Amino acid sequence: MQIRPESSAPLPARTPPTAYHGLHWGSVNRVEDYLYRQFAPVLDDALARLEAAERIETGRTRSTLAPVAHRLEMARNTLAAWAALITVESGGLVPSGKRLPVAAPMLPEWLTEHIRSRTTLTLDYKRPIFVHPEVLFESLLLLSQVGEEIGALLQITLADAVETPRGVWLRTVFVPPARGAYSGMSTLLNALNARGDAGDAAFCLQVTSSLMKINGARLTLQNNRKTGEQALAALLPTLTADDLREAHSEARRAPLRFAEHGQTSSPPGSTGPLTPFRLDDDTETLSAEGPVPVFPPGALETWLDSDADALEASDSVAPPQPPES
Repeated sequence: MQIRPESSAPLPARTPPTAYHGLHWGSVNRVEDYLYRQFAPVLDDALARLEAAERIETGRTRSTLAPVAHRLEMARNTLAAWAALITVESGGLVPSGKRLPVAAPMLPEWLTEHIRSRTTLTLDYKRPIFVHPEVLFESLLLLSQVGEEIGALLQITLADAVETPRGVWLRTVFVPPARGAYSGMSTLLNALNARGDAGDAAFCLQVTSSLMKINGARLTLQNNRKTGEQALAALLPTLTADDLREAHSEARRAPLRFAEHGQTSSPPGSTGPLTPFRLDDDTETLSAEGPVPVFPPGALETWLDSDADALEASDSVAPPQPPES
């Protein structure tokens, strides 16, 4: 039996979509809590059985099981990431023990294969980033999806920042539409909302921004004046000595460990890494105010509605031209 979502039915013409800001996160949290209890054990059991079958099977049969395992792992990761998002937006906190170091070779195979099936993925960072892994992985999936809606997606890169503050730049590089570059994050969001076929992309962009905040980063729009490329970018925190000391001092914190995942190679036919996205001047530094702090629970995309354009000026080389009307 094939399960079809109820949302596939057309909505009445007079029913507006629910805005991200308008969601009642407390109610959403109760629904999520129930769904998580229902689905998480099922996914874990299915993965355990599949892994047992993979150990027995060899050759062609085993290779046919791998995509199934990847889909299950992606579903379990999405469930965990959205549970963290709903917890934070409804006023809760993500336990500090959920933050782990993630080095480039540790990105799971299901994630790198999925992204590389859509675009080029370049991993060029040496210092492990210190994040909630499931939240980071879901952010990468959403960025690969949104990148296809806002222009021509070129590549997704993770590279060490060359200046202080220390961190790893995550960039989703794209060529903006022919009408011109987006002048800011609010302009980009408004452009997506104005398109009848891009409502999901606008929502995913807001979700991605909130996921970044959980990992102590802020999603911004950067511009390359020489090439005309733009990038959705965020400076992710890296593992520090203080993080290690805290890990050893917290009795109830889970031990820091590295996931045993191998980095996959580029798919057949791939042209390899593209030229890294570079801004013209001193762009690896943030504004004089220093790193953007983690937003408090419930602060839903407030930077989009306030002085977002002023904040983005610190991430751009030159003010981009506004899109033609």
